[in-house]
Amino acid sequence: MSAPLGFKQLVEKYNGPSSSKSLDVESKQSIQVGLLDVVIDDKYEPKLVRENGRLKVVVETDTNGIEVNHPFPNPKVALLDTAETELRNTAVAEVTGFHPKGAPTSFPPSGDKSAEGKNISSVIFGQDDRVVFDNTSFPWSITGKVQTAVALGSGCMIGPRHVLTASNCVNWNADGSAGWINFTPRYYNGSGPWGTFAATSIYAFVKNTGPLSDQQTAFDYAVLVLDKRIGDTIGYAGARDFDRSWLNTVKWVSVGYPGDLTNTERPVFQGNVVITSKQDFTQNGRSGSVLGHFSDITPGMSGGPLWGTWPGDAGPRVVGVCSTRDGPPIAIPSGSTDQDNEFGGGTALVELVQSARAGAP
Repeated sequence: MSAPLGFKQLVEKYNGPSSSKSLDVESKQSIQVGLLDVVIDDKYEPKLVRENGRLKVVVETDTNGIEVNHPFPNPKVALLDTAETELRNTAVAEVTGFHPKGAPTSFPPSGDKSAEGKNISSVIFGQDDRVVFDNTSFPWSITGKVQTAVALGSGCMIGPRHVLTASNCVNWNADGSAGWINFTPRYYNGSGPWGTFAATSIYAFVKNTGPLSDQQTAFDYAVLVLDKRIGDTIGYAGARDFDRSWLNTVKWVSVGYPGDLTNTERPVFQGNVVITSKQDFTQNGRSGSVLGHFSDITPGMSGGPLWGTWPGDAGPRVVGVCSTRDGPPIAIPSGSTDQDNEFGGGTALVELVQSARAGAP
């Protein structure tokens, strides 16, 4: 199978003459951005107050204060844990992405100068290659932060209203349900330019919690279905099965929100990730893969994409989802799969994206 574009080719593709153009009026897909979304008792009468160039929403209360409830609903769960699904016999090894016509592009993303000198060593291999960035152009606009009541993670748009993340990022309940979960595309220091979107349903093969086995890692992905089609506005990635011919040769891109480097408040980019091993596992006739590597992964980056861009593609295709990290605080690659970091991938990943897109268009 053909390999994705290399670093220099990506620079040429995403930094060409049209890379700095803004969307023309005919091409724009507008979407409402939620500035505030809370649940309060009907007895309160909110008021808008403009003060020193800022807009505030205020209510009057007494010594008892006010209870502000979280607005996000608990999503429905579609667990595809049997061999039979609607697309089981028609699944292919890839799905396409979408780049909004005229949307500005860039590669690599511009670095964040304010982050220099703030590296805190954690589970990394040798020199830390992660670069903190601040960029709203495509494809960086489609990556973002995943949040639940108990955890923070990473993800990327994988369809018009679909977000690909790790199953271990979902707040799975003991009764089989899931707690609220949301996604903020291009989250940066507390907010994102398009707002935050709640997941109304979740597609997954497994409910992963706690330390993961290789079998669980091979299927450690979930697709969130959002309450709005933000992908029509900012675009989304495709997906592809990982081919063994790419082992130890291709350099991939990964994006995530690390807890050690930015306290999960700003994204980081790596453009030189090499997959060193591929272990295949089966579940109900599906094939999932553990993609081992020795690039830098720390908590908060779970759910982030590993992607490449192929000639003729509108944008990147995800081949793996950041899952687990097995190394000590600082490790040296030994050529073994022991203590490596791992992405989940395989044809099952592509099938999951297909099923979510078809089940919740």
